Amino acid sequence: MSPEVSTSLASRRAPGGHAARGRDTGRPYDVTVVTAGRRSPDADQHTELVHALIRRNLRVRSAVWSDQQVDWSQSSLTVVRAAVELPQQEPAFRRWLGRADAVTHLMNSAEAVLWNLDKRRLAGLGVATVPTRVVDQGQRGGLIDPMRELGTTDIVIKPVLGARGFGVRRFDLARGAVRANRHARRLMMAGDILIQPYQAAVESGGVRSLVFLGGVFSHAFRAPCLWGPQGEDEATGYDPTEQEIAFAEVAVALSLSEPSFARVDLIAGKLGPVLMDLKMGAGDLRLGADGGGMERFVDQLQLRLWRMARQRGERLSCC
Repeated sequence: MSPEVSTSLASRRAPGGHAARGRDTGRPYDVTVVTAGRRSPDADQHTELVHALIRRNLRVRSAVWSDQQVDWSQSSLTVVRAAVELPQQEPAFRRWLGRADAVTHLMNSAEAVLWNLDKRRLAGLGVATVPTRVVDQGQRGGLIDPMRELGTTDIVIKPVLGARGFGVRRFDLARGAVRANRHARRLMMAGDILIQPYQAAVESGGVRSLVFLGGVFSHAFRAPCLWGPQGEDEATGYDPTEQEIAFAEVAVALSLSEPSFARVDLIAGKLGPVLMDLKMGAGDLRLGADGGGMERFVDQLQLRLWRMARQRGERLSCC
C-alpha cells in the first residue's frame, strides 16, 4: 500500500467517532508502517495492519524506508517492518534508521533493529544455536578447509547480512566443493559470510516460528522449508511445547533490548530446541494465524502511544 492510499484511508472516521487515544496532535500521523515496498512478500500483511489500525481510529500511513520524499517527523510512532534484504543495502538502511530515529519514535527501537541486522549476533546470545563458522570478506586463500572444519560435508552458506533466504545455498562438499567455493566467493564480494552444517531437522520437523508481542508469547507457526519439496512455500499452524516456549522466552530476554515484537525461529535438536534466528524487524509474523494475533499487535502499538502521551503530559481520551 502506498503512502497516498493509506493516507486517504486514514482520513475516514472510525465507528463511534472517538478520538484516538495517545494521539500526538502536533503530528499528522499517529503511526507509520515502514515496509520494503510493494514487492515485499509481506505486503498484504502490512495492508491488513494498516486497516486494523484505522479501525482503532488512528491516523495511519505506510511508507517505504528508502523513499526520499517521506518526512518521518510527521509520525508519532514508526513501526519498522522492513530490513536489509541485500548486503549492499546496509549502508543506506543504517543512514535511514539514524535519520528516522532522530525525529520519530521507532518500534522496535533503532538499537534492536541494528542488532538484528547481523546474523553473527546469535552466536553470543547464550542459548543453543547452530554451529557457525564466520569467514571475513577479506580472507585470502581457499575456503574448503574452513568449510570442512564443521565436521560435515553437508553445509549451508549464507551472507551475514540479508533476508528472505537471499544467498542461502546448501552444498555437498563431497561432490560440489568447487560450486560451494564459487558461491562463497560471490557472496564475499558484498560482505562476510557464514558457513553452517546442514540441519536435517529443518526438513524432518520444520522450523518452528514463535511470535512474541510485548515480551509475551502470542502464537506460533511452522515456517516454509527452503529445502523441502517444490512448491512447499506456505506456513502452517503449530502448537509449540512448553519447553519451546520457555526456550524462546529466554532468547528474547537475552536480546540486546526489550522488543515490542519478535519472532523466534527454532528447530528440534537432540538435547532440546536450537535457535535458528531471532527477528525483530522484518519477517513474517503471521498475525492472522490464530485469529487474535493482529489485535494483540495493534494493542501493543496503542499501548506505546498511550505511554508516549503520558510522557508528554497529555490527557488520554476515554475508551
